[in-house]
Amino acid sequence: MTIPFLSKVKLMKLSLYNIIIPYKKYLILYNTLWDSVVMCFRSDMTKWGIDDKLHLSLSNIDHRLVNTLKENKIILDDDINERNMVKNILEETNNVNDVLEFTIIPSLACNFSCWYCYENHNNKEHISQPEIKHIVLALEKIIKNKPEITTFKISFFGGEPLLFFKSVVVPLIEDIKKAQFNSSVFGAWLR
Repeated sequence: MTIPFLSKVKLMKLSLYNIIIPYKKYLILYNTLWDSVVMCFRSDMTKWGIDDKLHLSLSNIDHRLVNTLKENKIILDDDINERNMVKNILEETNNVNDVLEFTIIPSLACNFSCWYCYENHNNKEHISQPEIKHIVLALEKIIKNKPEITTFKISFFGGEPLLFFKSVVVPLIEDIKKAQFNSSVFGAWLR
């Protein structure tokens, strides 16, 4: 929806990413793309032609409110293409090559029997010492050959990753020193 701006020289439009939140005697305008918030009295907004469905008529709005809405990107110049901006942000994010995230499953074994789980809970198999050495060598090679990697994250998943904490997780943590570690656990082995 394009709206003639006061002098009719410049066309303005509402951002595609606005949300209006009615709150007591206020309307809160939140822009999810720009993470901006404007809060006004509902009575003023109604007087200026703004309602809780974000219908807008700029012709009778106080110029201070127009400036505030523009500064917070609730309204934009008509030639701004927000969809393309979002596509560009996503492309930039997806093409980040300085982060390596790696998930290791020490074992599918688990000491719980959750009703929703599809795993065999009696499985006691886990990564062997030779497999640990291969994982460490492979990760060291990746890090050596990709100097652009500045952040290296390893996640442990499973079954219950801590069932074989001493035999699998500890050797990996000790051998891979430059990584950030996290794990999905039930916590029964945490003390």
